[in-house]
Amino acid sequence: MHILLKREGVKINWKKLYRLYREERLTVRKRGGRKRALGTRAPIALRTGYTCMVVSDNRTELTSNAILKWQQDHVIEWHYIAPGKPMQNGFVESLNGRLRDECLSDHLFTSYRHAREIIEDWTSAP
Repeated sequence: MHILLKREGVKINWKKLYRLYREERLTVRKRGGRKRALGTRAPIALRTGYTCMVVSDNRTELTSNAILKWQQDHVIEWHYIAPGKPMQNGFVESLNGRLRDECLSDHLFTSYRHAREIIEDWTSAP
């Protein structure tokens, strides 16, 4: 809530906000700590070259011929997580949770263009 209020321009001490939150018995929970991925992963960045391995689920957009060709052309290992086990790719789940909590649940979109604009603003916010 503190982050959302800060984005709206409301300046309030987080301790005071928490006290008010508790007094009013609001239902918005404080998010838990960051979940760490198991194992090692190579960094993905243009300046350091392509990654050695990509971890993803096996949705249709990630198993298309174009993706498979790109993977072969750049000699990248692709690891698919087990079906029904989204926490095997915790980074994406963390992003999905933050996007849902901080952006999607606060806006009512009227069109795809409106949704794109709001989400682009959210991703570029500090």
